[in-house]
Amino acid sequence: MIKAAQATDETRTLTESAYRLIRSDILSGLVAPKDKLHISDLSQRHGTSASAIREALSRLVSEGLATMEEQKGFRVAPMSVREFREITDLRVMLETEALRHAFALGGDEWESNIVATYYRLARAEERLASGDNESISDWEMRHRDFHDALVGACDSQWLLRLRSSLYDHSRRYRKRSLLGGPLRRDSSVEHQMLQTTALARETEKACALIAQHFLKTYETYRANVEVS
Repeated sequence: MIKAAQATDETRTLTESAYRLIRSDILSGLVAPKDKLHISDLSQRHGTSASAIREALSRLVSEGLATMEEQKGFRVAPMSVREFREITDLRVMLETEALRHAFALGGDEWESNIVATYYRLARAEERLASGDNESISDWEMRHRDFHDALVGACDSQWLLRLRSSLYDHSRRYRKRSLLGGPLRRDSSVEHQMLQTTALARETEKACALIAQHFLKTYETYRANVEVS
């Protein structure tokens, strides 16, 4: 019984590890939309069993990050302008509601976290502005920390959970817009304005700014797709 339980725990650990690694590859753009996800290749790469990889891929299918067809196997989920617009509209809806909750409930700790995460994000943006594209992954982490801090005082767990899921789905699209194109922009000014309005508790102004912030990313992605 003990050995069986240990084996089960080990399998779960391997599956979780494979899930996180493959998910990271998809979200970061390391594997392209519609790319085939070969179970044997992934099993060899991540040093785990085919069954663990299959379970990890099934989880990604349930999240909408991969697709599966009978007799054809798994693929990275496709991307489209239409899908990103839908994701963006939903993000605006949820983010503005989360901001309203946070602005009403946030205290000194909430404010200090906004200041700290903004500072770290600003430094990462300076490195990106200097042409250091190798720092994109660092920027992505700090970017998420800042946006999470803005809504950090929101007390609705379901709202935050849904918001987090949409954030992940938007990440693939934001990566494309971040790498450049005809509408490449300096988002540092937008983040600075978001910090200022948050600390001033200017709720409606912040909600308008976040909507513009998300929509600009969508427009940049759309423009890049149209010229590619």
